[in-house]
Amino acid sequence: MSYHVVTIDSPTAHLNCVNGQFVCTTDEGQKSLPLEDIAAIIVCCFSE
Repeated sequence: MSYHVVTIDSPTAHLNCVNGQFVCTTDEGQKSLPLEDIAAIIVCCFSE
């Protein structure tokens, strides 16, 4: 099994966990990934 390092670099991203899925919603759309496949989540930005 591979583990992912998720990097968030959007100041408008909304992060959530739903039904065992990590969900990231931005202006460009929504992406999800099973929580069990994530090794780390790195948030690289801040909102003004």
